[in-house]
Amino acid sequence: MDAHYLTTVIILLVSAIALVSISARLRFGPILGYMAAGLVIGPAVLGIVERNEITEALAELGVVFLLFSIGLELPVSRLKTIGTRVFLLGLLQIVITAALVAMVAYALTGSRSASLAIGCALALSSTAIVARHLTDNRMHNSRTGRTAIAVLLIQDLALGPLLVFVLALGERAQTDLTFTMFVTLIKGVIAVALIWIVGRFVLERLFSALVATRIPDLFSGIILLTLLLTSAVTHMAELSLGFGGFLAGMLLADTQYRHQIAADIRPYRGLLLGLFFITIGMRIELDPTWVAIASVVATACALIAAKTAIIAVLARFSGLEWHRAWHTGLLLSQGGEFAFVILGKSAETGLVSPFVNQTVLLATILTMALTPLLAWLGGKVESRMPDPEEPVTPLSEIQEEQDLTGHVIIAGFGRVGQQVASELDRQKIPWVAVDTDVPGVRSARRAGKPVHYADITHPEVLEALKLDEAQGLVIAFNDGEQALVAASLVHYIFPDVRITARAHDEAQADRIKQAGATVAIPEVLDTGRHLLAPILGQASPDSFTQPVSDTKAVNI
Repeated sequence: MDAHYLTTVIILLVSAIALVSISARLRFGPILGYMAAGLVIGPAVLGIVERNEITEALAELGVVFLLFSIGLELPVSRLKTIGTRVFLLGLLQIVITAALVAMVAYALTGSRSASLAIGCALALSSTAIVARHLTDNRMHNSRTGRTAIAVLLIQDLALGPLLVFVLALGERAQTDLTFTMFVTLIKGVIAVALIWIVGRFVLERLFSALVATRIPDLFSGIILLTLLLTSAVTHMAELSLGFGGFLAGMLLADTQYRHQIAADIRPYRGLLLGLFFITIGMRIELDPTWVAIASVVATACALIAAKTAIIAVLARFSGLEWHRAWHTGLLLSQGGEFAFVILGKSAETGLVSPFVNQTVLLATILTMALTPLLAWLGGKVESRMPDPEEPVTPLSEIQEEQDLTGHVIIAGFGRVGQQVASELDRQKIPWVAVDTDVPGVRSARRAGKPVHYADITHPEVLEALKLDEAQGLVIAFNDGEQALVAASLVHYIFPDVRITARAHDEAQADRIKQAGATVAIPEVLDTGRHLLAPILGQASPDSFTQPVSDTKAVNI
């Protein structure tokens, strides 16, 4: 190996380790640390490492892995759990933000294609930074956190179409934009259809065959092969490698191997993404003039103000209280990682001038750096405006009424839920139940049962019930769609918790299992005992020997 490349690799690793460590201590996250490393060793500061074909190729692979991992988090079952209001919130936020930014950019640049590209780049928020903040601050279970995650999910879903749109804008110079968009759309439909058809018929069987060999290297190899082949197909269709990675992720998201795939690609993803963000830092050209500094600060402030207002108003109309709406807006007001992908493509095709590209790039980085401060400010706004009174059991009462650990949570306290509770009482296992049927809850509480009026689909209720310390969750709703939503949400937030669910028939049971339930039991006479078998570690539901008629189930 050429000693020059070895020296470059050592410099990259040392700078990344040092500056990512500092960034983490300052609570800025690893992304800003990687970009700072690129800035320091790049042409703008020390100039000891230059961008070349090798670093650019590896950075491009980093984008592919980024989009692949995002697609991997978008199974169809999870998309079904997004309510209509939240879906419209996310979609309208993208459209309105992109349109507003594009209008301002057009007034400043006079280029329609460039302004549209900038609008698309700044419409999305940073999934990595916001998700990390919510997790570190235990906010992912709150209503604000759940809304923010749902909006980020919709933004991630929009990555593919936006990337195709920006690539079409890049070809604007050669032909008419409408014709280019039409041709790009046809290419995209053909590529997606080809990948989807082949993937559906081949991938599941191929993965099953390789898993049967019990050779981990083969499993990792087929993941990389699938990713690279899909990216190659979209690249040949002139739709970019990254779009192929996104499609490959979505294709594998609905398979039973999704979680293992995510675990296997994590080392490659982290390394290549780090290199991608280092190359972003190396692109920065520091201009100390007051004009450049003022442009960056003004752009960042305008973006934060606009996105905060747009998201807050839309969140309020979607049913969120004003204080939570403003908190959500501040959380999602920054630019995101995808902006760097779009800006890079725009720079390559000459869509955006160097000065505008640098201004938007630095403004995006500044908004990302300000996210902890904006999130803190949003928390202060939410804490100063308490919730209106609601006819629900206070969460503090659920937490303090009994010592919740090693318990079973029952969602729905009707006929089946009471059957489950009776069996748990017989086996002296603690339990707690929630339901939204007011008369039924009152009746159970008068009888001294630990039943609360609460909605299991609210993450803060899950936290109050200490689901992470429970033996498992039994979903005993009579409403199959409600059971589907509950299973999806709980599995998304607590993927390791055992979930058993009631279903009306085998088809509904399959849907609920795909949504995240460990076991879904079709309606049978002995449903309550069947639901408990997996949670209590029984080898078979038949191990419950007491006949149904002996239980004290009461119909509500």
